[in-house]
Amino acid sequence: MENELNKRFDHAAYGLKPKHRVLSQHPTINDALPNKLLSGTVILREDIKCFTENGVVFKDDEQAIEIDAVVFATGYKIEFPLAGKDIIRVEDNNVQLYKYMFPPHLLHPSLAVMACVQVIGAVFPVAELQGRWYASLMSGKKKLPTKEIMQHDIKLKERQLKERYVSSPRHTVQVDYIPYSDELAELVGCKPDLRKIFFTDPKLFWALFNGPSLPYQYRLCGPHPWSGARAAILGYNSRVLAALNTRKSSE
Repeated sequence: MENELNKRFDHAAYGLKPKHRVLSQHPTINDALPNKLLSGTVILREDIKCFTENGVVFKDDEQAIEIDAVVFATGYKIEFPLAGKDIIRVEDNNVQLYKYMFPPHLLHPSLAVMACVQVIGAVFPVAELQGRWYASLMSGKKKLPTKEIMQHDIKLKERQLKERYVSSPRHTVQVDYIPYSDELAELVGCKPDLRKIFFTDPKLFWALFNGPSLPYQYRLCGPHPWSGARAAILGYNSRVLAALNTRKSSE
């Protein structure tokens, strides 16, 4: 994978090769950065050594460079001041929430945190699934597991993240879009059965199997299905290309 990515953008040539492997950090895709580096609009420097009254000194230089502004792109410190530390516990930026949603020690699951995840993908479809699961719990159709099971799941996910990613406060709520969405969909009861669809609707099966992972798939079955979900999945490409059709082609 790293070789294929470097064919498109040689990180070593541009001075951007990290010390970790490609899957050890949240990815960033930026097609504009190479041109900015080539034109000198963006200049890479070493880490910051110290600040002066009007400038900054980098580790590869002893001379201070005057600057107008500093942007600290260091991420967020996760806190929930409205709820209080006794309700939502955070340890070293690790949120003690079951499935990144529920405090495991509460007597009733009446409190849930939505979208407290850093998704490799889109966050809004994930937040919708979280909302559907919460609604099913509030309506009494679903139940949370025991406190011990939830705490075990929280610690397991913490350990998995530490094994996969570089040590950083930003990687404490990291989730992969498809596995986490499927996990929530199973809890809601809306995950499509691909084996069944293979026999009943081969065209839809291949669209689900070979095409992009679209949130419409979680409206094919389960609570509150949408009759237009199948058509939305099969016709997604025409909607994607519609934005480019500002001028009729002769072909």
